[in-house]
Amino acid sequence: MANEDVLPFFDKLIVLRDSRENKTAGGIYIPESNTKLPDKGTVVAVGPDCEHVAVGDRVIFPRLAGTDLSGENRAEEKVLLRERDLVGKLIEAE
Repeated sequence: MANEDVLPFFDKLIVLRDSRENKTAGGIYIPESNTKLPDKGTVVAVGPDCEHVAVGDRVIFPRLAGTDLSGENRAEEKVLLRERDLVGKLIEAE
């Protein structure tokens, strides 16, 4: 999706996925297929029917959920998700 913005419909949202750490503290590389932890990211767009999240919220979602919108631009991994696919919202400790 080169240089295109997507406006999500209904209860859909777009999340900018955090970069994944693919090596351990000891320097051993972990294959992406072996990672079982959910992904985290920042909401960058929401559809009109989203009730629980807003642009700028930090969220957690299953690793294989949604539709990848990144295309060839792997520097910005964007994912199109349904709001109900989210696991939760991250709250900053004060």
